[in-house]
Amino acid sequence: MPYDMGEYYERASDYDLEYQSQTEQDVPFWCELVMRYTPQRVLELACGSGRIGVELLHCPGNFQLEGLDISSEMLGAYQRKLDRELETVQQRVTLHEADMSDFQLENKGQFDLIFLPFNSIAHLYEIEQQLDTFKNTHDHLTSDGRFVVDTFLPDIDYLSQSTIERLPGRRNRSDRQPVYYASLYEQTV
Repeated sequence: MPYDMGEYYERASDYDLEYQSQTEQDVPFWCELVMRYTPQRVLELACGSGRIGVELLHCPGNFQLEGLDISSEMLGAYQRKLDRELETVQQRVTLHEADMSDFQLENKGQFDLIFLPFNSIAHLYEIEQQLDTFKNTHDHLTSDGRFVVDTFLPDIDYLSQSTIERLPGRRNRSDRQPVYYASLYEQTV
């Protein structure tokens, strides 16, 4: 099933504004991860507008960072952020427009750390997409590389509500990007 990212990701400036406070919560975790594992080559899947990646470039370490996203609009926003950075920072980054379930990068097998942040795994709507992403990611890692996925445990009561009162100025459920939630008991062969 092809991705339908919808209008939500076409407005990268709105995305950054909406998740500005999230940066204070998750970037310290990713910086700590990079400092702990001291990778030489890092790949961020679903890198979006560079909300996390650009911040990581200011953490200790001199790793090469590659970002991959399916949205050209988000990658454009990422590039605009990079253009405001020092040339030494810009030279450490390579961006790729590709699908995380079937990308093929030049540095395949050379990534010490690959990460999929901010619940982006939920944009893989089918089990086959998830399995393809995991296999493909494994193929891009070094033999001792790490793949870190950040996801949240959804509020089942919230998700099970059949109706949501529509408030002026707020989005209702139909305006939100669809995501896939795997059941604890879901099994694959």
